[in-house]
Formats: sequence, structure tokens, C-alpha cells
Amino acid sequence: MAEALIYLASALAGIAFLLAIVRFALGPLAVDRVVAFDVLTIIAISGIVLAALVEDRVIYLDVALVYALLSFIAAGQYNPVAAVLRTLCEPLLRPFRRVIPPLGGLDLSPVFAIIALQALRMLLA
Repeated sequence: MAEALIYLASALAGIAFLLAIVRFALGPLAVDRVVAFDVLTIIAISGIVLAALVEDRVIYLDVALVYALLSFIAAGQYNPVAAVLRTLCEPLLRPFRRVIPPLGGLDLSPVFAIIALQALRMLLA
């Protein structure tokens, strides 16, 4: 029963993510895009938490916490923790960024990188 609710929450979060992307891309005002970007951040954090529940991996909860803190602390400014994370993740994200253009300034390459890593993990399992 709990797994069914987790999968239902994941599906609803996916729908909300798509709707927020549409609002981000089509928002007539800059304020609409800012709000949509904040909503995307919250949905991404909830997606990480749902993945932690599905996979039974506590490390994802730590990642969600760090991601949440980085999104709210000095957004748009230099942050040493964000710089370290960027340095670690850039080699993985660079090939995706070459193929996937940003959508209205939103970089979707991490989403596709996570999907590719999960597919590779399922193939190797």
C-alpha cells in the first residue's frame, strides 16, 4: 500500500514538474518564470526524497537537503559548496549540455543525466 502511494506521489510530482516547465517557458512576465523556477526546485527536492523512499537509500535524503539549502542560500552568488559540487558534476553533465539546449534559461541536463544513470544502473543489475 505504501509503495502504491509513493508511486502515485511520483506520478503527481512528474505532472507538476511538466506543468511548471510549461509555466517557465510560456510565462509572460519575469515574475512567472521566477515562481516557476522555485516550484521546479521544490518538485526536484520532493523527487529526490521519493527516490530515496523507493530505493531505500538514505544518502538521497542528504543530497536533497544539500540541494534545498543551496537553492535558498545566496542564490545566484558565488558559493564554495556549490563550486565544489559544480566541479564534481561538470564532467558528467557536459556531454548532456552539448546535446540538450537550455529551456528558457533552465538547464535540464541534470535531469537527463539522472535518467541515463538510472537506465545504465538497471541494465547492469
